[in-house]
Amino acid sequence: MNTQATTPQEIDPGDIHAGKPSVFAQEDSLPGKAAVLLHKCATLVTIPLMTVFICTEVVMRYILNSGLTWSQEACGIMLFTLVLCCQANCWQKDRHIRMDLLYNALPAWFRRISDALTVICGGIFYGTIAFQAMRDIPYQLAINESTDEMHIPLWILSGIIIVSCALLILLLIRHAVRMVAAKKEHNSW
Repeated sequence: MNTQATTPQEIDPGDIHAGKPSVFAQEDSLPGKAAVLLHKCATLVTIPLMTVFICTEVVMRYILNSGLTWSQEACGIMLFTLVLCCQANCWQKDRHIRMDLLYNALPAWFRRISDALTVICGGIFYGTIAFQAMRDIPYQLAINESTDEMHIPLWILSGIIIVSCALLILLLIRHAVRMVAAKKEHNSW
């Protein structure tokens, strides 16, 4: 049994693709595990359904000359849901979009500033989206607002937006706390 105390080490983002874990990885936390679970569930549900709907649409349209009126809307909703449900896990696995060529070439102090700005701007952006979705739900319930073709209540989609944005915000906050703790520990040595 290893009794040595381990200290968190700052991982150079340039070494991420060299087999080292992501500096954003938080899969040991409840929000991190929830992000992985949400990603897996959304992937296992939406991708097979989209495949079935698209194949059925092709067969119906080109062989039977009669397409489905709702398949395009269903695939659009599922793609939207997939992107939302996967965003938090993609961020923690360091698969988010950024200019890696520029980011990895710059000094560590610049990467720390960039990461801090990512946390702040991401928190504001996704917080605003979640807040607006929360404000929309009472109206959507009051008028029974739904999608055009499939008549899916829009409050369900707003709920997905709220859950996914809240999860990403929790991961951003946890990453910020870890950044501050690592900085304090680094300064104490």
